[in-house]
Amino acid sequence: MSRWIVRLLGAASLTFATVSSAARPATTGFVPVPGGSLFYEERGTGPAVILLHGGMLDHRMWDPQMDGLARSFRVIRYDVAGHGRSKAPEGPWRDYEHLGLLMDALKVESASLVGLSLGGRVAIDFAIAHPERVRALALFDPGLSGFPFTGRDWAGRIAERGRARRAGDAGKVADLFLRSWLAGPHRTPAQVEPAVWAKAREMALPNALTVAQGSELEPPAVGRLGEVKAPVLLVEGELDCEDIHLIARLVERRVPGTRRVVVPGVAHMPTMERPAEVNRLLLEFLGKPPSPPPSRPPLPSRSQVVEVDGGRLWVERAGEGDPVVLIHDGIVHAAGWDDVLPSLSSQYEVIRYDRRGYGRSTAPSAPYSNLEDLEALLRHLGLARVHLVGSSSGGGLAIDYALAHPEGVASLTLVGAVVSGFPYTRHMANRGGHLTAAATTDPAEERRYWSLVDPYFVAPASKAAHERVAALLEAFPQNLGRERERFARRPPPALPRLGSIRVPALVLAGEHDIPDVHAHAGAIAAGIPNARRDVVADSGHVPYLEQPEELATRVVAFLQGAPFLAVLDRDGVARATALFRAARAKDRSAVLFDEDELNRRGYERLAGGATEEAVALFRLNAEAFPASPNTHDSLAEALLAAGDRAGAVAEYRKALEVDPSFESAQKALERLEAPADAQPSKR
Repeated sequence: MSRWIVRLLGAASLTFATVSSAARPATTGFVPVPGGSLFYEERGTGPAVILLHGGMLDHRMWDPQMDGLARSFRVIRYDVAGHGRSKAPEGPWRDYEHLGLLMDALKVESASLVGLSLGGRVAIDFAIAHPERVRALALFDPGLSGFPFTGRDWAGRIAERGRARRAGDAGKVADLFLRSWLAGPHRTPAQVEPAVWAKAREMALPNALTVAQGSELEPPAVGRLGEVKAPVLLVEGELDCEDIHLIARLVERRVPGTRRVVVPGVAHMPTMERPAEVNRLLLEFLGKPPSPPPSRPPLPSRSQVVEVDGGRLWVERAGEGDPVVLIHDGIVHAAGWDDVLPSLSSQYEVIRYDRRGYGRSTAPSAPYSNLEDLEALLRHLGLARVHLVGSSSGGGLAIDYALAHPEGVASLTLVGAVVSGFPYTRHMANRGGHLTAAATTDPAEERRYWSLVDPYFVAPASKAAHERVAALLEAFPQNLGRERERFARRPPPALPRLGSIRVPALVLAGEHDIPDVHAHAGAIAAGIPNARRDVVADSGHVPYLEQPEELATRVVAFLQGAPFLAVLDRDGVARATALFRAARAKDRSAVLFDEDELNRRGYERLAGGATEEAVALFRLNAEAFPASPNTHDSLAEALLAAGDRAGAVAEYRKALEVDPSFESAQKALERLEAPADAQPSKR
């Protein structure tokens, strides 16, 4: 597998191709699908090539490619449902299934698929679902079903786009979309060729207020890339967002023979910004695609049983990268992590295990220690330093391990965690009056209670999670056994020692979890220096069962930033800035931290009177995200607090250069540049 950096010779043409007089005239029409129809255009003869556009765009984004491809191929491009001339169908749909219906209607037995972004995701889904119908895959900055998009360098605009969409402001939605994806996180709109911007905006405007979306492949492609049989060309813009680069690297690792090409100087849409180079790559690849690589055999089972003092623990490893250990709660064993495992293992080596007496691990018959079991497990696996993700009592165990082995923990993610030494209320003991005597004495009634009755463990609206818990407890009734508690040895209370934990910590609780758990979350976040506390909406105690996509995204985003935050917390802003600059010197699009996280920390320092440190944090954020008006606006506010009026004015102007409509900077400049006699008097 090779990684190519394309060196463009001369200025690439930015004009949009017109149909050659020698080309076969285009045929257009509509293909019926359940609840709607798909608009398509067909041109040329030869082997079939199907072009799939990006989200919020339409078939016209392929204008620069159509003429050249149609000379050698039967080229079909279409509007994905909910885009362009293909209206959103009535009822749910799957985009990759629509692609199959299109091929059936046009009598295309097999084709090469060329997709950008959303189109790349659909192409991958289809290639996994129907490998016999895909001859080759050309993927441009592709999406990937099931991948945890963290948006560390672009998600700041999501809320603003949501507000504009609710207000019916299609122009604002389109402009924010183009700033995120055409300009990308490392350029301003002024750095994009105006003709390209205008063409993309023309396509985005009619789609800007559409909210309906097609469903993805199930199970998602993120854990199934080894099933792709076709040869793959993968092209990405050098200045695209972090998530797209991570997807590209994942595809390159897991699909044998992938040829990966990086186009310098552009972001998410090289097909529009570098059409000459893209056309050359496509004609070369589609004209003579490499032979399909030999099938990669499925990864051998990486589950095993590890001997510990007086028992055996079931453990499973998946993925590659820095090790992340998942520690389950006190009701559901390690199978509860099933739905987040593919996403997490796309970027990390994930280790999950059943604690003593749960799932596939043996029950204790003599005194034992969960902490000593974890220590023995990690020694056996040869893992000296790990990220710990613990749920409920598993979160308490993660805290205990971090206190006992501070050098062995890279970060802590605590989900609905409880900490020893913090008291419980009667409300917790009787579960708000819902826990009956029968549920504590009758095993069948106890399983029913935790599966269906308790309103805090699984939120009432999470029907699928209720069913999943019921199935797990039916298969593994020992999870509710109390015998292990009789033998458990516990370390000293952790609460008074939380202040000694010096690693990045994320403390999460489900919105509908029991109040005691929220109280524990508050105590933990207050006790661990620089810990961040947040709530997972629409979830009870087990968000990995109720909101797995949301939880996986939050955990991955936190883990991505943990190494930088560790340096920032331990060594200070100057050292963290040096680390960032060294990373950017190697990779122009490197992202080490989340814009919102650094912004939050800057305001914390500002509110605490550490103005100089706040300025340094905001300055680093603006350096990392120069295309975000908010980073300049926040830096200006801190500079003003530090007495640097001229510096503040300069940064407010930079914010408006990026986004002339940025209201906060507009109002601040009006105040700062108003004549002295117009300034409000101070009394």
